[in-house]
Amino acid sequence: MGPTTTKGAAFVLARRVRSWLEGYFQNAADGMGIWMSAVTEPETLSEHTALRKTESLALIILDTNILTKSDIASATTDLVKIIRASGVDRVAVPWVVLEELTAHRAVPYREKYEAAEAALSSLSEGTPWPIHVTLPQMDLQRFQEEWRRKWLDVVDIVPTSEAALKQALIREETSCHRASRSPPPPAATRRK
Repeated sequence: MGPTTTKGAAFVLARRVRSWLEGYFQNAADGMGIWMSAVTEPETLSEHTALRKTESLALIILDTNILTKSDIASATTDLVKIIRASGVDRVAVPWVVLEELTAHRAVPYREKYEAAEAALSSLSEGTPWPIHVTLPQMDLQRFQEEWRRKWLDVVDIVPTSEAALKQALIREETSCHRASRSPPPPAATRRK
């Protein structure tokens, strides 16, 4: 397969994947999570090349919910990588989304590390002989950098404006406030 044929196949695949993603995310219950610019898609690779000379790439902007639901090793993430690699569209997240994705991994990691420290300390206190096991120093910054790198293999970053950061902060605060005020579940659905 020559370079043109390979590019053509990647282009066709990326168009099909993009179409699937549009349908998949438009049918999502919350109606949030993806924004795709409207660019008329060409039918052939030659039209693709001609279009790209006069038009910029379409931009797919994903939010935290889409990527959190998909996970880093999911089929959806693989499809996003295909779209990005094909050059048909650009796939990106705002900077604040990257930081939220990183925090979704870092907070549980820190909690698990602290639990392991507590368990080791409890074991040492309850054992009549010395325990010579130590945990390596928790390196939260290294952990966060690793997850940022993993996500940057999937998506690009779109700079986040101050106004967008404020809106995101207000939205998060509002959702946290609503969650803290929500009534407990009915007795029939509570765990015993």
